[in-house]
Amino acid sequence: MTNHITFNSVRSVFKNIPFEGLLIFFVTYLTLGYYSFYGLDTYHEGTVFKPSLDVYNGRKIFLETFSHYGALSTYFNAWGMFLLGPYLSSVRLTIVFAYSISFFILFSLFKLYFGRTIAYMLVILGICSIPFVFVCGSNLFLSWSSIYCLPFQSYSLYLIFTLNRKNGFRNSFFIGICTGILFHIKQPVGATLLLALFCANCFYFFQRLLFSFKKGRWNGFVFQSFVFAGFIVINAVMLLLFYSQGNLSSYWEQNIVYALTGAASVQGSFGILLQNLFPGFSHAILFFSVFLAALLLIQNRVLLFFFLSGLFLISNYFFVGLDHLFPLFICGSLLIFLLKMNAVVKPLGAYKYLIFLAFITASWSQFHPNPTPYHRSWSVFPALCVVIIFLKQLTVKSFHLKMALLLLLILSVIYKLEQVVALPVKSFVHVNGGILNGLYVETHTYQSLLNAEAAMKKATLAGGYDENPPVINATNNPYISLLTFNPFNYDPTNFFWLGLPFKLYVNSKSDLTDLLVIRPVIITQTIIGQPFHISMEEKIKKLGFYMASKADIEFSFTPTRELKFWVLTKNSNRNKVNH
Repeated sequence: MTNHITFNSVRSVFKNIPFEGLLIFFVTYLTLGYYSFYGLDTYHEGTVFKPSLDVYNGRKIFLETFSHYGALSTYFNAWGMFLLGPYLSSVRLTIVFAYSISFFILFSLFKLYFGRTIAYMLVILGICSIPFVFVCGSNLFLSWSSIYCLPFQSYSLYLIFTLNRKNGFRNSFFIGICTGILFHIKQPVGATLLLALFCANCFYFFQRLLFSFKKGRWNGFVFQSFVFAGFIVINAVMLLLFYSQGNLSSYWEQNIVYALTGAASVQGSFGILLQNLFPGFSHAILFFSVFLAALLLIQNRVLLFFFLSGLFLISNYFFVGLDHLFPLFICGSLLIFLLKMNAVVKPLGAYKYLIFLAFITASWSQFHPNPTPYHRSWSVFPALCVVIIFLKQLTVKSFHLKMALLLLLILSVIYKLEQVVALPVKSFVHVNGGILNGLYVETHTYQSLLNAEAAMKKATLAGGYDENPPVINATNNPYISLLTFNPFNYDPTNFFWLGLPFKLYVNSKSDLTDLLVIRPVIITQTIIGQPFHISMEEKIKKLGFYMASKADIEFSFTPTRELKFWVLTKNSNRNKVNH
């Protein structure tokens, strides 16, 4: 009897272990982890890595180092470096962990509501949608704050799907917690989700007030109040942390004021907004219409198979992918909700369907203002199930739905395999040592780094410095700050970015005589059409700096083609300053 009870207890434990979800986690981690060692984008990854390395070295975020997005993404990167070492590969492997957790959560959700087959299809489709091998561009794997949003977006979606009367308060509170965390990872993601949920609940309230007086109906404002409560709790914790570190005002300036200023400067016209939200609209709407017509009108399975195969092949030729069709699925889902209103929307009720629409609409907002393949991917895959839910509302037959999804999946896998096969064609150099230890960097990027390091050594000797002199990076590429291992920031930003209060700005009123005491190597850049760099150089020349060396470079996503390294002359007035 005891043995029987023990066997049943062990079996029940193993039954509760999500083996399939863990399989998805490890397959995702191994696949993306392998390709995370390829490529380098000095501009974007420098923006991410520099403040993370500063925090790893003990600097206070915002006060002593600049972080454009929320503090949590920088902390996550720093924690990864504490575990794996101060290398860019450590940040990338931490990013891969975020991807893997996201797919684990999404698979569990998709399996629960759509079945095992569709769950596997959606997850594989999601993995293929990630541009971890992007041969068309010069960089491959990209570390960015948006990726840390994905686990919390995925968990929020899980909470929305499992929302009911018994767990409503708890789920809504944790949705608010996730929204607050999202805000401190990347402000636009958390802010748009909170706003979308609020608008959805206001709509539900007034629709219920005007058209329905049934008792016992879930109160949207009660849901929203718990969402706000969770959001406030996280913000209170983060603000107390910033206050205790003495960097609350710096946080406000960098993450709120500058973020709003930057957002206002890139809004553009309404036409640009539509182009960003609906990339490739003319081709996308055509393929979307033909796709829906085929699913609804063609009843013969063989004929439908060949028709959809041809359609997807043609769409692949015109570069119309799921990310281009995603906005149309959202708009179609919104239209269905407005037409059905209070009807039960399987597998969700009317209210949960409305909250789901708010979620996917908030995720869609990441298309603007940079609808790159990366941003479109990060927007789409937390809400991949919108495809299934939309087609279910049109009463598409289950077999036809799975056929369409399978064909889309096959073509996505083929397209991804084409990129993987083409990867060895690119020329890479394996880096040993330094912050790029273990990475495979494109040859031209690696040569540019060697040029910059050689010019840095020459400037170090010319200035009579130690091995690692203090460096002021006056270029617009934050990675340039990492040419030395000296943990020094003359300015929290420590790179030249329009709109930031950098001390070396032409219109800056800062007293720069402290440069005569610090005696740094100042690095400037040559960019055609940007005369403020010339004015900046004139500014430091007056202090006694001269150009000791320069380096030709070719980095991704930056127009910089030449770096200049400035040091103090021997006859400068630094000797007049009391050391």
